[in-house]
Amino acid sequence: TFDHLPMAILVVFQVVTLEGWVDIMYPLQDAYEGPTLLVSLYFCFVVVFGAFFLVNVALAVVYEAFTDLQDQLGLKRSYFDEASDFGGSGIADLVPESIQDA
Repeated sequence: TFDHLPMAILVVFQVVTLEGWVDIMYPLQDAYEGPTLLVSLYFCFVVVFGAFFLVNVALAVVYEAFTDLQDQLGLKRSYFDEASDFGGSGIADLVPESIQDA
């Protein structure tokens, strides 16, 4: 499956999205003539780095762009800002005193 670049990119994308990645790993383990531990380590690395780290980075970039757009349009309104509308001083009223002292 890694013979052609477009197919290899599709396979890596499938592994990163966690859709049927074990269906790719098992035949690759059978085809690899060396120790299958290397294949397992490769897939574990791709899953951990790709699925968990890169997806969170992409979400952080989207969130940052969204908050910048809200700031530009003057629509920034968060849950913590609303807490001060009810006579409180914002986030300090939402955090228990035992945690504030720590």
